[in-house]
Amino acid sequence: MKLDMNTLPTFIFSGVRQFFPNEKHINRTFKECVLILMYKGVLRFNEGGKDIELNPGEYYFQIKNIEQKGIVASDSPHYYYIHFDATFSPDGHLPLRGYFDTEEMQPYLNELQSLPLNSTFLEKQKCFFTILAELLKSHKSNKTVEKIQLYLQENFRGKTSIKDLEEIVFLSRNQIINVFKEA
Repeated sequence: MKLDMNTLPTFIFSGVRQFFPNEKHINRTFKECVLILMYKGVLRFNEGGKDIELNPGEYYFQIKNIEQKGIVASDSPHYYYIHFDATFSPDGHLPLRGYFDTEEMQPYLNELQSLPLNSTFLEKQKCFFTILAELLKSHKSNKTVEKIQLYLQENFRGKTSIKDLEEIVFLSRNQIINVFKEA
């Protein structure tokens, strides 16, 4: 399942959470989706019978109406969470789990966090969409790197040029170099 970006997600609220040592995730079946952006520690829970462990620099989407259990204690996780409503589908755009750059993401989270209580729905949505766009950009960048790596592994014995890579990933020479620098 992936977050479907053709149906716009709706922001509900957000905040920061930090567990005490040996604290477990709450047992619940939640009626909202939750985006978790991990900053420190390790978060462990079971979701729909599957064990999940999140580390710093990982994001994860908890889909609404799936049972979550705190079976094993977490290692003092510190994360940012966003509650929202959305559609997930196999043909969606953003995978349930992935990586993000914590330093690059922080200004967007700060902006969302610092909105006054009387902020409009549009202001909150704008911040939320910016965060999702950053995750999507990071995911696409990782996909391009994976394509290039696979091509290089399959063709390591032959002559390979940057021109070959341009035709595979449909990016210019400079864009390919920048993607690799980011990765």
